Amino acid sequence: AYEDVLGPFLKTAENPPNIVVILVEGLGGTFVGDQARYSGFTPFLDSLRSSGLFWDHFMSMSGRSFSAVPSALGSLPYGRNGFMEMGHAMPNHQSLISLLNGNDYHTGYFCGYSSTFDQMDVFLERNGIDLLMDATHFTSGYAKMDEIDDGFTWGYADHDVYDRAFHFIDHLDHNRPRLDIYFTLNFHEPFIIPDQEKWLAEFSERLDVLGPDQNMRREFETYKEVFAALLYTDDAIRMLIDEYKKRPRFEETLFIIAGDHRIAPIPHATRIDRFHVPFIIWSPLVKEPRTMHSVSTFMNITPTLLGHLSENYDLILPDSTHWMGGVIDTSKTFRSVHEMPFMRNKDQMIDYMYRNLFLAGDQLFRITEGMGLERVNDDELQESMKRWLLDFQSKNEYVTVQNKLLPADSRFLEERERVLAQDAYITEMGYGELGSEGLYELARDKAFDGNYDEARLLLGRALRRTPNYHDARVLLSRTFAWDGDYETARAQVRDIIRRNEQYYDSYSVLSDIAFWQGDHQNSQKHAEQGLIHNPGNTELLFRLARAQYNLGETGVARQTLTGLLQIDPAHENALELNARIRD
Repeated sequence: AYEDVLGPFLKTAENPPNIVVILVEGLGGTFVGDQARYSGFTPFLDSLRSSGLFWDHFMSMSGRSFSAVPSALGSLPYGRNGFMEMGHAMPNHQSLISLLNGNDYHTGYFCGYSSTFDQMDVFLERNGIDLLMDATHFTSGYAKMDEIDDGFTWGYADHDVYDRAFHFIDHLDHNRPRLDIYFTLNFHEPFIIPDQEKWLAEFSERLDVLGPDQNMRREFETYKEVFAALLYTDDAIRMLIDEYKKRPRFEETLFIIAGDHRIAPIPHATRIDRFHVPFIIWSPLVKEPRTMHSVSTFMNITPTLLGHLSENYDLILPDSTHWMGGVIDTSKTFRSVHEMPFMRNKDQMIDYMYRNLFLAGDQLFRITEGMGLERVNDDELQESMKRWLLDFQSKNEYVTVQNKLLPADSRFLEERERVLAQDAYITEMGYGELGSEGLYELARDKAFDGNYDEARLLLGRALRRTPNYHDARVLLSRTFAWDGDYETARAQVRDIIRRNEQYYDSYSVLSDIAFWQGDHQNSQKHAEQGLIHNPGNTELLFRLARAQYNLGETGVARQTLTGLLQIDPAHENALELNARIRD
């Protein structure tokens, strides 16, 4: 079931290798490669492709980002509007993440945006990701990118994401293999990058060195902000890999780099352009550089990696799989042997590849070397392609909606039925249309009224939709604490700290639980731990002062309150405790 096609090109390491996946937002195949129309603005990626394994006829599965992770890391079907769009109703499935987790890999996902986008957090949660670092994990020492409209910002720049990631990576056990996944951000409209003038100057210098003809120069200069952002993105990846070179087990690391789709602002030359992306495997384990001119897709990535790991590192993998694709084609010469549908956006599945034929809506083409398209006028063949696409659409709908990707798992089915019953009950109550925030606000009202069971039901739905909605999980933990179930309350809070150690209210709850149990030393300890991550937080300062007072350290408590009231002179609990100390 697992064929190793990478073995001839990679040395075998002593230990299972670290795997670093870098999905590059917007990086189309027209930007990387000797024959690429807009080559010359990815000097670092060019150095990797020329010293690693490079596929120059590679294809992503969509013209947008929503399909990149489930297809690259799970070889999964699309569902009606994208696999992740199914949220907590997505069918039981496997992925590179879940299977490597089962083989003692540590798995992490690193990005600078909110992981709620496209319900990425729900997908990663379902696959048991060990560490999810997103925009909520940055400290005040980092600045978000410039705002676009109405205060909205995409998040943190790539350099900052990579820098912040090592804060977490460096605390992990380096003897344990890792899967580190990055999703870049800056090569995306409106192409906001740090120090833009520097990169615009770099663009001009490189353009002069490249010396294109007048027409190409005019085209480059029309999109100078795009190419400046591309240079920045490339340099950030250089910084990332340079940092890995300083870490243990770099010699046993595989870097998997792919564009997620081709950006839209520069016009597409053909109907296949949006899907054409570069794919690179670079590693100290590569025996010799090689360029593959054969066509493969994102759906081939996970089966290929698992085949190599299974053959060479004794990974334990299931006999039956649901992969949409087989292994990658390693032919050096141009050819197209795969059969695969594509999802242009969340509402359109009208593109289909059968070997070297490509159906794009109502037009049929032949794929040519260089990822060109030649029109094919064959009505019978075109109708056959349309029938095959319709057949896939029907199967895609069935296996995802009816949970038929994997053989029935009794525990999964029981949990699925329980969740469906809860959702049906919430809908009957008239709350089915509420989003996560609305569910949280309603649950808070019910909890304050002492209706803990209904509050937990609503919070469970909110957390299925948004697993890292920490306010909701804190409220859930408090309902257990108010009910006297301190152990369950603490378990919920420990889960928050595992997800994001900076979230201050976790430590507030732990401090409160210890206070309610009369354990003032632990109440103080939890407040102090929270202040390490949130210095100056008034809620934690109050709990620290309260614990100090209850431990008989009145003078120290007074000093803590003085500092607190300088920050928030109207803090009611602090004023009340201060008055009690004075009396």
